[in-house]
Amino acid sequence: MNGVSDNMTRDEITAARKAKKAEAKLKKQAATAAKKEQKDDQNDQKQVQQQQQKPTAQQNQKQQGQQQTQKQQKPQNQQQKNQPQQQKPQQSALKKEEPTSGPKQVRFDLTLSDSEEVSVASTAKSSPSVEVSTASVHPAFLKLAAACDARRLVGVDAICVQFMQAFEEFITSYEHNQERKVSDDLNQVIRPQLSFLSENGSHPFPLALGNLIRQLKKEINSLPDDLKETDAKEKILSWLSTFYYENFEAADSAISQFTMEKIQSRRRLLTYSWCPLVERAIIDAAEKFGDLEVTIIDSPADRSAKKMLNNLADRGIKIRYGVLDAIGYVIKDVDVVLLGCTAILSNGYAVSARGSSLVALTAQAFNIPVLIAAKTYKFVDKVQTFDKSVREKTALMGEKYETIPDDLITALVTDLRILPASSAPAVLRAKQLAIV
Repeated sequence: MNGVSDNMTRDEITAARKAKKAEAKLKKQAATAAKKEQKDDQNDQKQVQQQQQKPTAQQNQKQQGQQQTQKQQKPQNQQQKNQPQQQKPQQSALKKEEPTSGPKQVRFDLTLSDSEEVSVASTAKSSPSVEVSTASVHPAFLKLAAACDARRLVGVDAICVQFMQAFEEFITSYEHNQERKVSDDLNQVIRPQLSFLSENGSHPFPLALGNLIRQLKKEINSLPDDLKETDAKEKILSWLSTFYYENFEAADSAISQFTMEKIQSRRRLLTYSWCPLVERAIIDAAEKFGDLEVTIIDSPADRSAKKMLNNLADRGIKIRYGVLDAIGYVIKDVDVVLLGCTAILSNGYAVSARGSSLVALTAQAFNIPVLIAAKTYKFVDKVQTFDKSVREKTALMGEKYETIPDDLITALVTDLRILPASSAPAVLRAKQLAIV
């Protein structure tokens, strides 16, 4: 009897405990459900209030906009009534006034570049394309911009030469405004031409072109106040002709001669990407040294060196061709590396095609000299370094560039003589003294 009663008591206790647990679970579920309902009610009330407030805010904005437009239209209507309508004659492309039919609009996507005022940071971004008015732009500069946008011009030298040709056309058609002196008037009409070329870029010009423009402006500012229009034209055209001869014809010939002197005992040459100055130096060296062997390493991005490959092959020069991935293999059979550049900075760094620093670094690891062919007009008074996140592009060319540190450069082959990279400040000082 006692055993049976004990078992029943245990069952009752177990059942009571289960009932309490079930009751506690039900209470928790009811509490959470109540909280959710409260939150949902509060959210519904907020949404209703916001929907009620939106129309009133929009109505206020519409009313304010209507009041402003009414205020603006009243004086305009009064002016239209008081003033008779007059038709304006068409203005010259060089004058500042815009024609009544409205200027033509052209869109260029000019991205980050090396320029006259370079300030590159790791957070640099490409600027969006902007519509630029061509009302005051000479047709020669329109052609220049179109050629650059279509990538028909390759290399800084080609852009600078085309710019000088465009400026010659511009000066030839220039008409002096007698109310201003010649130098002031020229600067006034030149400004929209330069603005058109650089409007969309954070940094408007390639560094070398910026040098050319600065020297051109100094020449214009030095014109006498009483100089006649024809004399001013002749003086500027003469300066352009002299600049072209000294920095392109004579400079190319001098650099080619200095390069041949440097490689006369080093007949196995390597170059990277395509540079017209390097191509000429190689052709001249091949004509003088019949046993010249050339290794061309091309950029994997644009394969621009194929043009040089075809030109050298047509002349019967012994060539090896490969892309940047092969540099570690082919560098073992090379005596000297010859590279081009778009600028030499005041700290001795060379701005060259992206991938050039890897070629120079590999050459240094194998104790192979690295020569940079650099015209003195490409020396710029700027100090600039790049990190891995920066992608620099010239505004007009859209090609990617990077810097080669001075400690990777054996020598700079310039039109003055062969110099160490540390001599860049001395070249800049000499240029400044020559300009003044």
